[in-house]
Amino acid sequence: MDYVVGHCRKVKTGVGLANVAAHNCREGVYDDQGHPLEVPDWIVHPERAQLNEGDRCGSRVVLKRRLDRIAAAKLGRKPQKNTAAGIEVTISASPDWFASHKATEWRAYFKDARTWLAEKYGAANVLHWATHFDETTPHMHVLLVPIVREKGEERYASGRFLRGRKGLTKFQDELADQVGKKYGLERGVEGSEARHTDQKEYAAKVAQEADALAMERGGLDIRAKELEKQEREVERKLAALQKTLDANGLILKTTVETRATIKEMLAKYPYAKLMEKFATALHGLEKNQPALDAAWKAMRDTAERFRKEQTKTQTRAGDREQGR
Repeated sequence: MDYVVGHCRKVKTGVGLANVAAHNCREGVYDDQGHPLEVPDWIVHPERAQLNEGDRCGSRVVLKRRLDRIAAAKLGRKPQKNTAAGIEVTISASPDWFASHKATEWRAYFKDARTWLAEKYGAANVLHWATHFDETTPHMHVLLVPIVREKGEERYASGRFLRGRKGLTKFQDELADQVGKKYGLERGVEGSEARHTDQKEYAAKVAQEADALAMERGGLDIRAKELEKQEREVERKLAALQKTLDANGLILKTTVETRATIKEMLAKYPYAKLMEKFATALHGLEKNQPALDAAWKAMRDTAERFRKEQTKTQTRAGDREQGR
């Protein structure tokens, strides 16, 4: 027998909501084209990443949408400090059901579930949704802001939004009856202690990443000031490079292959801003061999000078640190 799987949970803080949104948006996992950047251990089916759907807007946009929705509601009273920042709904089904059905049916099931959630809790309260097919069991996350309409006005109330134990029981009943039945899925056993395995793994992962981010934050603040200084120096050097290119009458029109080669070469230098600026400066250089050779030489010379200067700067900084 195959069952619907549905869980609702309160996300207590804004930081927690940002972490959840980052996970759901796959921040730092895939690039804009869906290609893996760094595959974590909880991504067990990277080959199914292209099946993932949803709004990959990013955690900052999700938080802004929450604030915009609260402002639009014109609440009589601001959300209390002890109320949840948001609600996360996770929809899935028995693993055997996914194994015996096609991806088109998976997507149709999740789409119907989204439509039902929007009707039940209000489309305006939907902050973000994402379906994940790259974890152990396919599932969908939907983030909601807990605003309810009572007595002709909107209120921010996470408790009344879910309606407590009775409301969650009704949620399970309606999910099975109004969505699951169409796909041969039944309601799970009431009172079952079963939980979505991926959610447990995800919660542990979020906690681990939060600890690591907290430890790195102090160092990043210092590094940010250093990078700001380096970026100003890069801008100066790039202006000089552009002047050299202009003096040689180079036309900036290259092929895609040439740009890829440029980025591959620049990747040897550990300065993202330098790589980005050089790739942009040489974007579209026309296939003119003498001009192209001159551009390569100018680029290599400038990059090498910059690398040596940065090495000297870092060495001096290390000497000062040891002398403290």
